[in-house]
Amino acid sequence: MLLTIPRDTHDRHRQPFHSATRAIRITPFTPKLADIVAGNEQQPIYYIKTREGKRHITAGMLIAEKSETYRHPMDPDVFAREYINLLGYESAFAAELKDQIAQQLRRALDSDDLHAEIDRIAGFLSSNATQASTPRT
Repeated sequence: MLLTIPRDTHDRHRQPFHSATRAIRITPFTPKLADIVAGNEQQPIYYIKTREGKRHITAGMLIAEKSETYRHPMDPDVFAREYINLLGYESAFAAELKDQIAQQLRRALDSDDLHAEIDRIAGFLSSNATQASTPRT
């Protein structure tokens, strides 16, 4: 038996979704980054290995790395249209975070034990608390 949903019911419950935002690493392609080189010396054809197999890439393109195991060639025009530079992106959240870090650093400068205060701040900022502390020698 095939279950069907009336079109008007389906349309009423359809919701727009946005893919989860995640950072990617962009590297300009150079021939040294090619995994496979075909053709000849005068006209080399470059490929990079991806999860989908080998993908053609040319000078002027970018390599987009979305994880340790997922990368693909990307045209610079697509990159400019689809992505923003997170380091240059100023959101209300980023501005608040910067203000909080600045306040913590000022408090550290006024403390009697600067090293302990900086270590405490590093502990808050570190995603791995064991890496935050640096032993003093």
